[in-house]
Amino acid sequence: MPWSLREQVSFCWVGDRPVFLDMRADRYYCLRAAAEHAFRALAGGGVPPANDMEALTRTGVVEPQGAAPIEPTRAPQPESSLVDAPGDRARFGPAVVVEVAFRLARARGQVVRTPFSALIARVRSRNARLRAVGAGDRSLRRLALDFSAARRICPHAIACLPDALAMLDFLGARGFAADLVFGVRLNPFTAHCWVQAGAEVLNDGLGAVTCFTPILVV
Repeated sequence: MPWSLREQVSFCWVGDRPVFLDMRADRYYCLRAAAEHAFRALAGGGVPPANDMEALTRTGVVEPQGAAPIEPTRAPQPESSLVDAPGDRARFGPAVVVEVAFRLARARGQVVRTPFSALIARVRSRNARLRAVGAGDRSLRRLALDFSAARRICPHAIACLPDALAMLDFLGARGFAADLVFGVRLNPFTAHCWVQAGAEVLNDGLGAVTCFTPILVV
């Protein structure tokens, strides 16, 4: 019987371990030994032992004959960061600061009130409507630079998901799409997210994101 990832479950390999994100439950997790052994076998095209497969099916990670192949999340390897780029100066007025503050406050409220899966669905739907723009596009880079500079004036504490959603909202209002990337690392477990266009990170330093393995790209 062919098996697939359950809907709204994504995964990545961190070293030799699979790490999962369940968007419906807003939860990251690893599997116990028997279930992980079965998953490794399925991901490699093999047939797991029956007992291991039973342990895996109880986790809800996979489903029979679903639409999502058992493949890890892939994203362009970040090669540069707009935040780290020398020489670029933002040019914005007070209206941009007010707008960025508003979008940040709204994003923070959405994160509190809205299920994670619904937030992801909104970003995915909006990006599908917007034209994709490469990381080298000067208009996109200028807008992202303006957002980041105005963000530093706002009193809200830094929080990766609301900040990323606010930037995507700011860019989307001007017709630009960018990727929302979630990444994880182990020992200790940490999750992070950022905005990326092609191989360029738009709202974080390169060193701050390259230590994470992408687990979801929207």
